Amino acid sequence: MARLKSLFSGFKSYDEWRESLTDFVTVCWALAHEIWSRAENETGLNLSPIPVMGKGHLLDVPRFVYEFALDNYGTDKQPDLEIIQTDPYRYGLVPKHIPDRVLAISSKEEMEKCQKVTISLTNQYTKDERIDEINVKALQVKRQADPFRTVLSTVLKEATGDS
Repeated sequence: MARLKSLFSGFKSYDEWRESLTDFVTVCWALAHEIWSRAENETGLNLSPIPVMGKGHLLDVPRFVYEFALDNYGTDKQPDLEIIQTDPYRYGLVPKHIPDRVLAISSKEEMEKCQKVTISLTNQYTKDERIDEINVKALQVKRQADPFRTVLSTVLKEATGDS
């Protein structure tokens, strides 16, 4: 890093940028964790990547809510979700446009509740100012990273002999 900083003036602000990136990730993580907690509390289902027979699970609801809010901040758009039968005893909640992305699994009644909660959460978070702040900050972080990407691209090309 010391060599990069001495060779490329754009790298002099790297430590400052890295610190702002840490702050940004902390804000994102805190909001994602809040969504996760609310989804679990309001649906009564647990977040788990491994389904257990006889138990319902939030497989991807918190991530879906977070991503939907980021993509649709400030709009009244609602997710188009449907409940599908995944086997004789379980149902899944999926986005209609991506039926292979199962957001949650459980009984039909629990999936109906989960669908309502998921729509309610997306409605709330698409209007949450913290989502707008994350979107704005993400653009700033990306813009601030451009000089570093350029320098690293140059260094890697020189190191590998690519031109």
